[in-house]
Amino acid sequence: MEFFKKHFNEDTWKTAKVLVPLVVGFIALTKFLNQDLGLTFIQTSLVLTILLILIIPFIAYINRKRLESQLPVLTIKRELKKQAGKIRSLTSKLNKNTDLYKLRLIDYRFGVELDKYNYMSNGEYKQFCLNSRMYFMYIFRSALDILRSGDIYRTVTTIDIWLNDKKDSELIKNFPGVPKKYRKSFLLTNLQAARRKVSIERYFVVDEELMQDKTSMYYANLKTLVQRFVDALDEDSSSCEIYFCPSKNYKVETSDNIPFALIRNEARDTFMYLKSDISNPKLPYVQMNFLSDREEEVYLELYEKLKSYRKRSADRKIELDRMAAILGVKKS
Repeated sequence: MEFFKKHFNEDTWKTAKVLVPLVVGFIALTKFLNQDLGLTFIQTSLVLTILLILIIPFIAYINRKRLESQLPVLTIKRELKKQAGKIRSLTSKLNKNTDLYKLRLIDYRFGVELDKYNYMSNGEYKQFCLNSRMYFMYIFRSALDILRSGDIYRTVTTIDIWLNDKKDSELIKNFPGVPKKYRKSFLLTNLQAARRKVSIERYFVVDEELMQDKTSMYYANLKTLVQRFVDALDEDSSSCEIYFCPSKNYKVETSDNIPFALIRNEARDTFMYLKSDISNPKLPYVQMNFLSDREEEVYLELYEKLKSYRKRSADRKIELDRMAAILGVKKS
């Protein structure tokens, strides 16, 4: 049944309605010319050829409008095949070791676009508009989604980026037009990556003054975030390490390239970094680079910044459990 649905559509039947009577007519005419009129094979072929020459323009005229309407569609289909060919050519040149993250991200992005196509083929398409914080989270979530066992993800961020991270129950309820696998919080994305044995180190730079002011909104947001982590993390996600780094000069310290993330694979010479730029509030962006050499200048610069947070003394780098105790947060 699927074969007939695929190959015998409306246009096929229209063509068949024209061709079948012609074929039957030619067979009957051939029999008449041979048997009834007694013409030779050459004479019969000559008569049929003359008839074809006369009939073909007539058939072309009848089908002209249909052919004209199909021409743009056929052109687009040819262009799509060309694009697919270019994609195959591009990916075939990538090395599975040094270009691992490129290949994974290409595969991820095509999966996203294919899901959009499936919605469009059903006559529906929605594009949700994201503010800068949500878009930053979307980009970093995409990077986490492509990671597997053996990958190491280290990031420096702020709690501000997480303020728009909706609970999973809200996302499932409020965004029915988005495929379910994308309706997940950034927190769940981190947990899923940790359960795939991705090694995660997350350093939150926090405002030291405001984190001690229990009347501030900053304190309330920090406490809410810590509560979410405390409730969510379990033994299966133990490879996700969370640290908080109090800063006396918070605004200056977080004004340059934060959030950022450094990604590498234990077994392959493949590296990746995500660097944000929020210097222009109207046009913030995230830069994503793929490397086969960790000696690249920007990567080294970000790595030195990361090391400064990793090497902070115990009173300047607070683990999740200790921060929970400071804020009076307990597992729900």
